[in-house]
Amino acid sequence: MSNSCSSVCTSADGRWDTKIKLHTVTYIWRIENFSFHEAIGDDLKSPTFSGIDDKETKWYLLLKPSFSEAEKNCIALYVYLSSQAEVFVKFSICLLDQAQQEVPSSRRTTVKIRKLIFPSNLADNSWGFSQFHEKNEYFTNNLLVDDTLTFKFVMTYSTRDAVDSLHHKCINTPLYPSVPECNLSHHFGLLLEDHRLSDVVLSVNGEEYPAHKLVLTARSPVFAAMFDHNVKENEENRVYIDDMDGKVVSEMLRFIYTGKCENLRELATGLLAAADKYDLDRLKMICANELYENLSVENAASILALADMHGVKELKTEVIKFITGNPTEVLGTEGWKSVRSNFELADEVSLAIARREMPNN
Repeated sequence: MSNSCSSVCTSADGRWDTKIKLHTVTYIWRIENFSFHEAIGDDLKSPTFSGIDDKETKWYLLLKPSFSEAEKNCIALYVYLSSQAEVFVKFSICLLDQAQQEVPSSRRTTVKIRKLIFPSNLADNSWGFSQFHEKNEYFTNNLLVDDTLTFKFVMTYSTRDAVDSLHHKCINTPLYPSVPECNLSHHFGLLLEDHRLSDVVLSVNGEEYPAHKLVLTARSPVFAAMFDHNVKENEENRVYIDDMDGKVVSEMLRFIYTGKCENLRELATGLLAAADKYDLDRLKMICANELYENLSVENAASILALADMHGVKELKTEVIKFITGNPTEVLGTEGWKSVRSNFELADEVSLAIARREMPNN
């Protein structure tokens, strides 16, 4: 909160600002072997959780069997306050599908601000939905993945005493009340576009991309090593790149100068290779996230090969998990034929599938 006062209090001795402190919690609850829970029919309680900035206030979720005939084909889900507190809470709950995308419930599950009290009776310290989601065909085929159900719970809450007040003393008003945002990336982008003072050229299959050694050196350890030594590229002020498309090199330069990418969906595969070659760790992570978010049966094999080739362990692990959940579909694609020639990688996937299919796993 700023210590400077606005014009509304220039005629007074000062101003008090009051702010209600809020806490935000995001919690993922995965329930494996869900069909056994249905068969047993008992309440199923999540582990107790709390927010990062508030460890005192604790919560849990409860999955309950349906008690009435009208509710027997629905999931019943409730939120409980389990610690000594009185809170005012707003939350939403949804299910995640097999691609970990949010799927709205078949009932309204975004709750407006409500007071919860503990200890008290059930009506006061919990809130939930006796018909959270219908157990229909879509639920079985898209949400119940390998007999595992995943909930995402997002909550914002405040306690009654969570109030901050700040006194502003109107001694001096700022010389510049509103300082403009930093335009560093914009200015570097203009520098790249108009080629002012460029001192090196990236040559890609006959196309030339002027750049600046200083910028490339600051952003990439590979370029830094190249320009710090008497190598051919440094002496000729020209870097030949014969293993990348011009569009990829152009977008890589945009990222180096501005930290941004505009054509990530189209160029994520090529940019991942470029990021690996020139040691651009942040770009590598951005590309890996893009590929993971668009993972499908059709492209799983090719993304796996990329992750393995460029050493993106986290992406490789998640793709193998995806393949083990869809082995018949992925192993029947054209992309898998190229993976089979990499015997070590193919064996790693085959072993993961075998472990998944073994009893007690």
